[in-house]
Amino acid sequence: MIIKVALIVCGVLVGIGIASCFYRRNMLTILLSQSTSIVGLMIGFASFDSEGALMALVLGVIGVLWGALGSAVTYRRFRSAGTFEITEMNRLKN
Repeated sequence: MIIKVALIVCGVLVGIGIASCFYRRNMLTILLSQSTSIVGLMIGFASFDSEGALMALVLGVIGVLWGALGSAVTYRRFRSAGTFEITEMNRLKN
C-alpha cells in the first residue's frame, strides 16, 4: 500500500517536472523543474528496499551537483545577456 502511494507521488512529481521543462522559457524555472523530477525519482527509488535507498542517495548527490552546475550556468548566462529567457539564446551564437 505504501509503495503504491510513493509511486503515485513519484509519477506526479516527475510528470510535473517534465511538463514544466517543456512549457517554460525561463532558465531558473527549468532548473527547478528538473530538480522536481530528480526528487520524484528519489522517492520512487527509496520506496522499494535498501538498494533503492542507496540508489536514491546516489541520485540525491547527482541532483545536488546538477543544481550547482545549473545555477552556475544560469548565473553566467544572466551576466552575459542580462536575462533568463531561453528565447533570446540566439544572441550568444554570434
